[in-house]
Amino acid sequence: VMQGIEEVFAAAPIEVETHFEYIDTKRVHDQSYLAQLFELYRYKYTRIRPDLLLVSDNDAFDFVLKHRSALFPDIPLVFDGINDFEDRQIAGQKNITGVVEAVDYLANLEFARRIRPELKRVVVVSDLTSTGLAHVEALRKLESRLQPQLQFIYLSFGSLSLSEMQEKLRALGPESIVLLLAHFADRTGRILGTRESLSRIAAASKVPVLVTIEYRANYGILGGRVVSGKEQG
Repeated sequence: VMQGIEEVFAAAPIEVETHFEYIDTKRVHDQSYLAQLFELYRYKYTRIRPDLLLVSDNDAFDFVLKHRSALFPDIPLVFDGINDFEDRQIAGQKNITGVVEAVDYLANLEFARRIRPELKRVVVVSDLTSTGLAHVEALRKLESRLQPQLQFIYLSFGSLSLSEMQEKLRALGPESIVLLLAHFADRTGRILGTRESLSRIAAASKVPVLVTIEYRANYGILGGRVVSGKEQG
């Protein structure tokens, strides 16, 4: 996402000064932390007034919408990377637009059925981050279109460690396929690095692993119909 944003600004006819704030809620996400972020930004951005606010991913989007009037009043807001977006989320907001991360789950599953004609079970792997939960919620809305031909089984890193998840994947038979939605933190609270977690998931699974995000289509993972963070940025 940042690469995409910076490439556009680099080509602008005037110099654009950017300030980056990483709220890092994949690692720390509790009310005390969010309250301290609010106080930090209120102190900082009463002195620095931006012309435009760019917000990426669900947690940052929710945080800014909650505190926009206090932190960034009257500043135009552009968002991207929002999963399971609904118009009601920006009802009553002014000077706001953005790019929705519209994952095509149906296209991925149709692709899975073409390459695995014997497919009966879709094993969905996710976690309990807001991004993971949004992915799962969006997918569940589509289940009825694909049942009873496909059975959906949900495995969560919220209740499994990475090694336990590997054991589950090793046991899958040829009538299954894995749809990996999110993999940031496991049951033990361990933060899962992209390279390690994807490589270990791919190595453990005897069946293809599909993903929905472009940068994850690596490390032995089979892609599918993916969205691009860079294009959104």
